[in-house]
Amino acid sequence: MTKRYTYSSIHLSKQLLLKNVGIGSQFHNVHNKLVTDPHTICNEFCKYYSSIGQNFASKIPDSKYSSEKFLKGNYPYSLFLQPTDSEEIRKIICNLKNKKSYGIDGISSIIFKKFAQELASPIAEIFNMSISTGIVPDIMKIAKVIPVYKSKGDAKLFTNYRPISLLPVLSKLLEKVVHRRLYGYLVKHHTLYESQYGFRESRSTTNAISELNSHILENFDKRKMTLSVFLDLSKAFDTIDHNILLKKLGHYGIRGVSHEWFKSYLQNRQQYVNYKTFNSVSLNVDCGVPQGSVLGPLLFILYTNDLPNCLSKTKGILFADDTTIYVSGHSKKSMFDDMRSDLEELIEWFRANKLSLNISKTNCVLFVPPNLKLQDNTPTSHCALKFGNEQILQKPNTKFLGVEMDQRLSWSAHYKSLNSKLSRAVYTLNRVKNVLPIDCMKTLYYSLFHSHLTYGLLLWGPKNLPIGSTKCSLGNFSAATQPFITLCTDHLHSFLYLYGASDRILAPCNYCHHP
Repeated sequence: MTKRYTYSSIHLSKQLLLKNVGIGSQFHNVHNKLVTDPHTICNEFCKYYSSIGQNFASKIPDSKYSSEKFLKGNYPYSLFLQPTDSEEIRKIICNLKNKKSYGIDGISSIIFKKFAQELASPIAEIFNMSISTGIVPDIMKIAKVIPVYKSKGDAKLFTNYRPISLLPVLSKLLEKVVHRRLYGYLVKHHTLYESQYGFRESRSTTNAISELNSHILENFDKRKMTLSVFLDLSKAFDTIDHNILLKKLGHYGIRGVSHEWFKSYLQNRQQYVNYKTFNSVSLNVDCGVPQGSVLGPLLFILYTNDLPNCLSKTKGILFADDTTIYVSGHSKKSMFDDMRSDLEELIEWFRANKLSLNISKTNCVLFVPPNLKLQDNTPTSHCALKFGNEQILQKPNTKFLGVEMDQRLSWSAHYKSLNSKLSRAVYTLNRVKNVLPIDCMKTLYYSLFHSHLTYGLLLWGPKNLPIGSTKCSLGNFSAATQPFITLCTDHLHSFLYLYGASDRILAPCNYCHHP
């Protein structure tokens, strides 16, 4: 009776939520006219998603330079797309995730995995024909797009729905084959920018944060300040210019048949929107890397690979479309002058490459050593940064790839942010403790609590933790780690208290690893 009531309540709440946000009922089109016909809504969604990239790109001013001006280096080697075989295809199929979703072909990955042995040989033959001729079949370039509400904003506006693109599984298999060869070529010839941490093996956001953190701390030891600008790109993946991308691929050694294959891969791409039981007409997508694709992220970091070439006085750290440039020194004026100089060049790079900056989410932070008193005699005009005609906001702290970094690197802002997240997690766990079985509670703990607590822990956590010691007291830690200890113990005690059987959740588990 209790379980039946619980699941009925959950189902009813879900239905009320869908009703409240207005999904599937009515929308405002570009003329602010209310649209209720599902066919019309479907087509309006497709028009909006297909034109996002072009609309953004058309607003970007022309640069006085060509995009090729920023390409440097000599790449005499050429990429050769080696043929595949049935064994490689079979392994790729077997490593696919079990998903019921499907693209235009109506075939899910589960079907492919079930018949992997039988399908591997004919698929390998098809892929080899594509690789040798430099042609990608058009049917593999049609994306099925499902709008998903962002959970914020007016639910009647198309802009508040995120497009989820589903490509045919066969297309993803072909991309995985090509991705393996392209990525191996780029790694072998050290083509990718060293401080690019996005979409690369054995690299993560933590590595990017660590590089910036280490640089700041090293300069703190020299009593130097560090000025960092955190850039946020607008619709970066959607505004990629295909012609510019193909020129860059040629520069990096993707020539001949390999270049023709990528040209075919990017051309004649289409998408349609699936809305409830209705499908829109198919429209062309003329710019941007293919969403939901395997090759898209790698092509994007190749597109932005030459961005650091326009930095002469500062350094850059990249994680996909998150870009941070920084400079250190004793003098505020000289640092701001150097940053201003490189920002002017960066503006031209953005314009030449048809990318734009989201100035409202772009900011800068001046990191100052804790033991250094800042004698601020520098005129305000010398400490102002602009990107074009837009002012860049200077803040005492900022969020960088999921962690809050303050200007003294005390991590106090991160502790405060983390405290809020963990409080919400404890509240959620408390609400469902008498409803969910222990396995579900365990999963919730790791997803809502543990993941936040351990993210970037090596950077902001206690520095003097006696690893391997079974008896730890607050005396083992320096005063600087006290906020961390208080934060962890408070929330862990709350969690232990709210769930009487918590020893059954945590005791069998290694704290550092999800079982």
